[in-house]
Amino acid sequence: MTRQSRDQDIQALVPRLVELGVTRAGQGWLLGLSVRRVRRAAQGLSVGPLTQDQRTRVGLLERICHALEPWDDARAWLACPNAADPFAGHSPIELAVLFGIPALVVIDQVLTSAATTDTEGEIHELAGDPDAPPTDQ
Repeated sequence: MTRQSRDQDIQALVPRLVELGVTRAGQGWLLGLSVRRVRRAAQGLSVGPLTQDQRTRVGLLERICHALEPWDDARAWLACPNAADPFAGHSPIELAVLFGIPALVVIDQVLTSAATTDTEGEIHELAGDPDAPPTDQ
């Protein structure tokens, strides 16, 4: 992967995170970048070289954002505290900020599991949303 393609990946990811309600500081924590570097990406500028950790975060966040695209309430789902396992009372975004890559992997797994079903309510059920429509199981 070239530096230009990594920059383009981050430049495309930052607006998606903004749409999901993630602040610049939150974007920095999630991406493992300084707020200054996140701002550079938002301006279409190079963020410089990335570590393996940062590249892993970018890849996971791209997958998570892509998985959330079909859901109208993705922003609310990310921000709401969730009693269901594995969230233990944290919102998915809070869990990701607190625990980094392991939490991003778990969130990606939850969303991947939800995407394998045909029922939109499944994401809510997996996430412990009490207002979720029932699913056939």
